[in-house]
Amino acid sequence: MKQALNVHKKNGDTGPNNHKRKKVLFVMTVFMLDVVAIWLLGEIVLRIIPIPGIYYNVYRYDPYVGGGLYPHTTEIYRDHNKAFVKRKVNRWGYLDKDHPPAKPAGNYRIGFFGDSFTQARHVPLAQTFFRIIENRLKTYSVESLAIGIRGYSMLQSYLNSRRWVPFFDIDMVVYVFVENDLGDQLPEVDRYGDKPYPRIKADGFDIDYGFRARNQYKMTGIYPIVDFLAARSLFFATLTERLKLLRRHGIKIRATEADRTMATGRNRNGEVTSNDLPSSWSADLKAKALKTGAAVLSKWHLEAINQKKGFAVLYVPRETEFKKKTHNQDSWKLWLETFCKKQGITFIDPSAEMTAVESSGQRVFYDHFTKAGHAAFAEAFIKWFKRLNKDKSKTAKCFYNPLKNGAFS
Repeated sequence: MKQALNVHKKNGDTGPNNHKRKKVLFVMTVFMLDVVAIWLLGEIVLRIIPIPGIYYNVYRYDPYVGGGLYPHTTEIYRDHNKAFVKRKVNRWGYLDKDHPPAKPAGNYRIGFFGDSFTQARHVPLAQTFFRIIENRLKTYSVESLAIGIRGYSMLQSYLNSRRWVPFFDIDMVVYVFVENDLGDQLPEVDRYGDKPYPRIKADGFDIDYGFRARNQYKMTGIYPIVDFLAARSLFFATLTERLKLLRRHGIKIRATEADRTMATGRNRNGEVTSNDLPSSWSADLKAKALKTGAAVLSKWHLEAINQKKGFAVLYVPRETEFKKKTHNQDSWKLWLETFCKKQGITFIDPSAEMTAVESSGQRVFYDHFTKAGHAAFAEAFIKWFKRLNKDKSKTAKCFYNPLKNGAFS
């Protein structure tokens, strides 16, 4: 018996325990191979079949503004009309071409700050409004920078402006206002809690960065690995995104037309959402939204003046309302237009250009701007810019004096 045991030991076999370990190792190996096989199969299928709503989850945590995009990754957009757009994220984390930090001599840099309408992942880069603007204003040496991330509030756009205007030496700040921006900066409406929120004070506002403590886990442990994989694997991104949607909305197969037009509605708990029409908000909530919006916009404008930067608001109309007269719209437009006029902030309204395009039979909205919508949006800004500079040499650098040129238009 002793001799038999010694033989087993010499051969690396310790009897029944060794057989159990081998069995466990075999099962784990098979399981891991199955997982890898499912992953590869899912990755291949999702890359070949254009399933609407499937994209790389290239969004990453940012303790300054809440979130951004991983540089040098790929953003994919597919919709129910079988549109397919593949865009690259630049080294700064935005869906735009790369811009060097040092401004080329003679260039006039215009920074467009906003949310998904500024990010504009729904069309090829060459057909975005900011690329059209730069191409059409070449004789003015204009360089357009698009600094937008989906889901951003007014405050987040303002914070991004503080981060990038001095870095890129931007000459003019353009805030692209979207109808859900006011709700996105109220925790009562936004509810996700993964961003900074403004808090009204007697002398303006301060910023609640409470999301940082709640999101510490995103900086450590396995989370960065999961985030990295989701930014590079369609299968993994789809899995994580569907789990998020399930947690937030319950079982929801696809976006509705109401979701796309920002005209709805309430969530499954009956709570107001940031896309609601202003008429559906309580008087107290509406008052808080307007007071908060006014405080952030005023500070942003004042800082631009102190830095001798141009400042303008480029308005994105609500799809269901923009063809109505302003006073008949269920939107934030009347408030914003009036506020800008009182503050001496340039307000650029593309409604006329967009209406003209729709009247010609082209659609300007489908899940954000269509190609025709981007062209109309750009046209409104270009017309305003050329009116501003009609007395200047077309070959000279464009100068925008915020103290003189901030008039309402």
